[in-house]
Amino acid sequence: MGGGADYIGVGPLFATATRENVCAPVDLSYLNYVVENIKLPFVAIGGIKEHNLAKVIRHGAKSVCLVTEIVGADDITGAVKLLQNNILRGI
Repeated sequence: MGGGADYIGVGPLFATATRENVCAPVDLSYLNYVVENIKLPFVAIGGIKEHNLAKVIRHGAKSVCLVTEIVGADDITGAVKLLQNNILRGI
């Protein structure tokens, strides 16, 4: 075992209620810092929704996690397809 991280989670970028006892949002300036200074792969997390997904991607995230946006959707399959299409189009 190498003992190092394979990837990191960066966030929460926005307010989130997915978990209890979450720290305050770190905002997009922290994401900018990670993009510019950390060489490990990362997943942007925390409060990411369809309405702010474009911002997160424009700030350099190549991998994102949207929990509530998906599991809270009336049509989960449709929500995932919409989000995938947005990401593939580069929003």
